[in-house]
This record gives sequence, structure tokens and C-alpha cells, in this order.
Amino acid sequence: MRALIKANYASALVGKAANETVELQPLALRLLCNCLSDAAGLEQALGHRAVETCITLLRSYDTAVRTEASATLATLCFAEAAKHAAIDGGAVPTLVDLLRDPDQATRTAAAAALVAVTTTDEGKRASVETNHWSRPD
Repeated sequence: MRALIKANYASALVGKAANETVELQPLALRLLCNCLSDAAGLEQALGHRAVETCITLLRSYDTAVRTEASATLATLCFAEAAKHAAIDGGAVPTLVDLLRDPDQATRTAAAAALVAVTTTDEGKRASVETNHWSRPD
């Protein structure tokens, strides 16, 4: 993994995730997610708009893409800058919607991403403002 990161491959994977065929997007996202365990890989990914790419891919028609985008976003959002980018990019309402996804793995990954994003006060406010649940009268 270190060789991939040293070769700046994490930034290339962001582009691959965004522009690859749908069948290969989940693989690019999974490999990118593995690169995020290294600080340099995380920095490369954040510098190449990985958060925004994941947010876009959360809306994919493909279940595997939605799942991997959610899981990658969850890992990205251990970084404070990524949390803010996710909130500003509108990730919270999309992740809340994914909690109703028919696929259990997608729901689980979306819940993990939502937890990672909402560990800031801004994230908690965005979650409450989404208000996709009904309140008793």
C-alpha cells in the first residue's frame, strides 16, 4: 500500500472512482478506502476532492457503488476537513435517505458515514435539519 501512496495513486483513484465504468467504480473506491489508512494517502485523496466524489456516487443507481461510496466517505470523515466538506456538500440528507436503502450493506455503510460526519456540531445540526422522521403531535 505504501508504494501506491508514494506513487500518488490515492489521487488517481479519486479520478478513477469518478470516471470509471460503473462495474469498476466499487473496486476503485475500495482501493481508495484502503489508501486512507495512511496519512499521506488521506491527504492525497482530500486534495483531489474525494469527499465530493463520494457524495456524488452516493446517488448512483448501482448498489455496490452506493455502498463503497458510503464506506469510503465514512473513512474520509475521520479527518475534520472532510467532515466539513461532507456537510457543505450536502452529504447528510443523502446519507439519511440511504438509511432506507433496500440493501443492508448500503444501509450499514451509510449509517457509519453519518456517524463519522455528524461528530461535529455542524453535522448534528445538519442531521436534525434534514428531519426525515416524523414527530409525534
